[in-house]
Amino acid sequence: KKLKRVRLKTLSEKQGGLSGDFFKVECEELDGKTMMLVLKKTGKGKEAHAIALGTAREGKFFENFGDDTFISSVIPKCYFSYGDLASGIKQVLMKFEEGVPAGIYFGKGNPNNWAITDDEMATMNKNGKTPLEASECTFKLYARLHSRYWMDASMLSHEWLRGAEWIRGKGRDAWEKAQQLSADAWNELKSKENEKIFSSIFIDSHLIACLDASFNKCYWDSFQTELQQRPWTLVQSDAHPHNVLHIRNEEDRFILIDFEMVGIGSCAQELGQFLISHAEPQFRRLHEYQLVTNYHNDLLIALTDSGHKHVSYDFSACWSEYINGGAGRWIWFVPYLAKVCPLDMAIFFHNQLAAFLKDHFPRPEDVPMPRV
Repeated sequence: KKLKRVRLKTLSEKQGGLSGDFFKVECEELDGKTMMLVLKKTGKGKEAHAIALGTAREGKFFENFGDDTFISSVIPKCYFSYGDLASGIKQVLMKFEEGVPAGIYFGKGNPNNWAITDDEMATMNKNGKTPLEASECTFKLYARLHSRYWMDASMLSHEWLRGAEWIRGKGRDAWEKAQQLSADAWNELKSKENEKIFSSIFIDSHLIACLDASFNKCYWDSFQTELQQRPWTLVQSDAHPHNVLHIRNEEDRFILIDFEMVGIGSCAQELGQFLISHAEPQFRRLHEYQLVTNYHNDLLIALTDSGHKHVSYDFSACWSEYINGGAGRWIWFVPYLAKVCPLDMAIFFHNQLAAFLKDHFPRPEDVPMPRV
């Protein structure tokens, strides 16, 4: 379309993701109509950070899969996308959707909501959803996304997808460096010079025993054996409620946002990562089994709809991956976050993981290795 005028408005820094800038784009057409878009791009001076994290893969994701009609209902509408992992440069131009991050519905107790005023929270929660409704809607999105490229060998040719090389038995050095990042953080936190910080955060002896056991299991050959024992598919990878948008118009629907970490991995791991991140332990205990059951049912339906009707994936495997994948992912996260986050935030995630481990791993020796 021919445009008369384009105006850019900078949105909050957090909305840009790990290394991005985020703009609202107002396009005024010649006939006076207005079209609203959003532009997400690598921020100036943030290229090195983007290269290190590989966040330009979000541009590659929309380049390659933005037009996939089967998953178009669960991701933003994209008009233009570019991503180059070598330079870190990313540009993604998407349809603007007026909505609220689903993480808002999990309340002020979550660190992502601490900076939001009570009045802002009340406004965003008006006509909103409960944490259970938000979780149910999100797990339906995951079921559809996960079903599309289930064990699809062609996906492994996209080396920019996080984890694709590992499934092919390659990328050992990158995997070991990623694991070492959290292991080093854990060992440093336990050192004598950090005794005060450690004792302020890590007050749960069971969690400490679980993390020690987990890091002791961290070997490439063991990881490769694990990968052969569980199915893999396309995953968002950064699964938490603030990466889900509730579009509050007449459609009243949810979409997944932020694909900077998109990759190939365990489907049910995303469910565990999602709930440990935001759900209060009491809420999680009450609803996790039914949520995973519903997800499993939706996944089987979506697998049939996407042409994978002969796939066998029983509930016990799904439940096991919810537990092991969620625990493994957050075992990696917690030491790293304890080093880079404010103390109160580190304590929050310590408590979230500690509750999950007590519920599902009464014996520390049963925990999985960390998952990156």
